[in-house]
Amino acid sequence: MNLRKPLVTVGIIIAVFFFYRLATRPKGYKTTEGIVATEEPLQTDLQEDEDKPFQDDVNGYKWTITPKAEFRISARVLSTERYRMEWQSTLSPVDLALGWGPLSSRDVDHWIDWSQSGRWYFYQWSADSPYKANFIKDHSANVHIIPSSDNLKSAVLRLHSNEMVLLEGLLVNVDGSRGGDNYWWHTSLSRKDTGNGSCELLYLKRLVVDEKEYR
Repeated sequence: MNLRKPLVTVGIIIAVFFFYRLATRPKGYKTTEGIVATEEPLQTDLQEDEDKPFQDDVNGYKWTITPKAEFRISARVLSTERYRMEWQSTLSPVDLALGWGPLSSRDVDHWIDWSQSGRWYFYQWSADSPYKANFIKDHSANVHIIPSSDNLKSAVLRLHSNEMVLLEGLLVNVDGSRGGDNYWWHTSLSRKDTGNGSCELLYLKRLVVDEKEYR
């Protein structure tokens, strides 16, 4: 029995896999900037001319992206969920559930369970939890990420639960079309809301994680 050909084929597949991993590895720059997840997310009004819409065409979809506010958040990744099939995934391949303040500590996971599905995030707390619904709502968010570069896309897709991150970018509204169909997806501008439309839609320009900065 000649095993050389199967072994060569397996070797080629492994080599291609590792080459792909190296080729798609995001390029990060060393930074000394600290991540202070005890602070509230910072949302600021746009300066003059910064609110002008811009275009982005992806896979036959024609998008108009309208900036609504600058946004900066330091937080713990509570959960991450990747999306591939629906129309939103052409712009936003991943959602991050983020927690700040006391929720940035892993200790709270003793009382609270986190999950994501269908572009929503969910939390469930135990009866003896010191953190109840309103507190959790006010210190966590489900953020739809629109990476502004391939490098950022690669970096954000590699994030895992419990990593501490700093995200900077623009909260945006998105309107688009493909063929005869029209689409819209608008951001929340509040950390206090719940339900449909309460998630942040973040056009990500900068990510800091593990002492590295990605743009």
